[in-house]
Amino acid sequence: HIFQMNGTSVNKIKHTLTPRLEYSYIPDMDQAEYPYFDETDRIDPESLMTFSLTNLLISKSQGANELNSDSPFKNADELSPLDSYNQFLWFKVEQSYDFLLENDADEKPFYPLYAELNITPVNLLLLHAETEWDHDSGNFSTFNAYCKIKITRKDYVMIEHRYTRDESQSINIDFDSAITDTIRLFGNYERNIEDSEDIEKKLGCLYSAQCWGISLFI
Repeated sequence: HIFQMNGTSVNKIKHTLTPRLEYSYIPDMDQAEYPYFDETDRIDPESLMTFSLTNLLISKSQGANELNSDSPFKNADELSPLDSYNQFLWFKVEQSYDFLLENDADEKPFYPLYAELNITPVNLLLLHAETEWDHDSGNFSTFNAYCKIKITRKDYVMIEHRYTRDESQSINIDFDSAITDTIRLFGNYERNIEDSEDIEKKLGCLYSAQCWGISLFI
């Protein structure tokens, strides 16, 4: 559906809702003839159905971009050489059901309800969040969110919060920036909020030539 905004910066907003139903099946087969070193050497059987709903919001604004034939606004009268487009919201909700667990009294065939959100109000800013809702406890089992600011296409600063119920909660700061055309400075700091302990501290420098590079970090 297309909403007519007639604003000073945004003319129209298009909303797209995409339902999707997937089924993944892997038969249970004898793999004894193949070598075994650890669990990654075996393929587990699978009978999993997943239903998802994906929402997109795309804005149409006046800008200096060239005409884009792949524009989400398909009608010819909606295209202009001055138009620019921004997918400023992407939201997905997903639920999976495991048929291999439905007859097991000790297991739950319904996976946690998963949701993921991306908001891009401007091209250089990304807000991201994802979470899982546990049906049995009625609580969020995980929640991760971050804010990423792009100074240029490669330079960025990111602040992230990670949470896993009854396990951990941490804050993470990450950055990468060009000092010159060949030298980049990068770093990472992560701290456990619940235990008040540092998980990781890293500061480094990367030198890149045309066909080789070297990095040093502490």
